[in-house]
Amino acid sequence: MAVLASLLLHTSLLILGQVAALLVTEAQDWFVPLNSTLAGADNLPNLEDTGVFAVSGFQYIIMAVVMTKGHPFKKHFCSNVVFVCVLLVLSGLMCWLVLYPAPFIRRVLLLCDVSDMNYKLLLVALAALNLFTCYLLEVLIDNGMLNCLRKLKGQRQSKKQYKRLAAFLSDSPNWPPLDQPLPSEHSTVWPSVTSKGQSLL
Repeated sequence: MAVLASLLLHTSLLILGQVAALLVTEAQDWFVPLNSTLAGADNLPNLEDTGVFAVSGFQYIIMAVVMTKGHPFKKHFCSNVVFVCVLLVLSGLMCWLVLYPAPFIRRVLLLCDVSDMNYKLLLVALAALNLFTCYLLEVLIDNGMLNCLRKLKGQRQSKKQYKRLAAFLSDSPNWPPLDQPLPSEHSTVWPSVTSKGQSLL
């Protein structure tokens, strides 16, 4: 459930980021809309595509950072020097493509020549905001945001038998704590617990 919720929420944030880039582009004084008489590749390059490309290019890097799990599955991604270097190179490349694209690159990628540096910086800022919101969302999910929402909705009994049994044993005063080592064989509690467990199973 947590993985599915994470993917859906991140997809929503990515869509919002691209919509924001489109709205920012259309709000510029120099904006020229698409030619409605043309379709498909005949309408390239255009300003809408250029603005969305700038943000979506950063979003690939954002997902590589956000979805790379660290604790408790493995070390933090910053410990992977090669991965961090690749991220930095790709981020620098995207900044260059957005802020100072070479003419031949614009022709190859079918991008418009935009001279408004404030607009370009705003697109980079949108990508940075997208990174912050996606990373914050993933931290909240990792720290149990979904569990908190479940508690607000009310706890429902699981349909899985092993989960119901674990919940029963956790609440049972005659059963040792499930997150602690079992008592030694010389303990006076162990025989009664064992017999209790056998009656349950």
